[in-house]
Amino acid sequence: MSFRGVKSLLLLVIFGLVIIFGIKTVFKHKVVIIDEDKIITISTFENKIPKILKLADINLRTEDRIEPNLDEAIGKDSKIVIQRAKPITLVEGETQTILYSTENKVSAILESAGITLGNEDQVYPRLNDAIARDRLIEIVRVKVSYETISEKIPYNTVYKMTDSKLPGDREILSEGKDGALECKFKIVYENGVEVSRQMVTDRVVVVPETEIIEEGLDKLYVTSRGMPFRYRAVIIMRATAYDLSYESCGKNPGDPGYGITRSGTRARPGAVAVDPKVIDLGSKLYVESLDGTLDYGFASAEDTGSAIKGNRIDLFISNRAQALRYGTRNVRVYVLDEKIPEEMFVGYSKK
Repeated sequence: MSFRGVKSLLLLVIFGLVIIFGIKTVFKHKVVIIDEDKIITISTFENKIPKILKLADINLRTEDRIEPNLDEAIGKDSKIVIQRAKPITLVEGETQTILYSTENKVSAILESAGITLGNEDQVYPRLNDAIARDRLIEIVRVKVSYETISEKIPYNTVYKMTDSKLPGDREILSEGKDGALECKFKIVYENGVEVSRQMVTDRVVVVPETEIIEEGLDKLYVTSRGMPFRYRAVIIMRATAYDLSYESCGKNPGDPGYGITRSGTRARPGAVAVDPKVIDLGSKLYVESLDGTLDYGFASAEDTGSAIKGNRIDLFISNRAQALRYGTRNVRVYVLDEKIPEEMFVGYSKK
């Protein structure tokens, strides 16, 4: 090829490159990417968003939100906006999970994470609230179940006194049988742990049958509350009442022996003063009223008094006004032939 021909070819190549560069320059476009607080501008021939993001070295999480959508093509001088998903701590009982979401409302966050709630489940913050600064959501899984159980109803015992039997003889006229109570409980579990159990209904399914016992009347007494006890002696006595006032016991608080009985015990409801020649100190008694008023009840002979001689008994009543109102009354005193628990000696204090 002659020099002239080479020159013409070279000029033709240069002209073609200029045309190609010009065409590319015409079709190249600018894309602005707003990634939270960062703004990136690039020029590219690409119109596919994934390729554009790759060129800009931008990676996305699945939960990130981008506009336009990844599958959309963009035109000239376009803008891409990225909203980054923020981490959220989800607590369910002992389990903690990190979620990522662009949502701000609790209900939307859970929905975007595919988390469903039961009707009884509790969420903190509430579903309609915005996520708090600590970006923590706590779910309490609540389960409600019902349980029906049967409970025993103990039978009662009724004593019938008769003088047709010898003292100490007894006969069971009717066997007692326990009943049954059916109870329905509502049980609430939070994250698998029982937190409450409440009885919602109950019904008697078996009625208890009363035990009836007939006993010889002599030496057996049944209180007004149906409690039987054996006694070795019964005495009709004249009763008065005393308290811890100076007028009653002759001592003031702080004086030696104040509030202490002859037996060395503390004066209290249920402690009584007697004549040791009639009733031994330490004897357990039952004091029955003969005027229709409330019985003094079980008592312990622990004290004496200068005026308590013969068939006299002085009942301790802690309330001064009540002791004065008691006055003087006739009572029937049973000297018991069995042990009585200390908690039964209450006098009038709990009646």
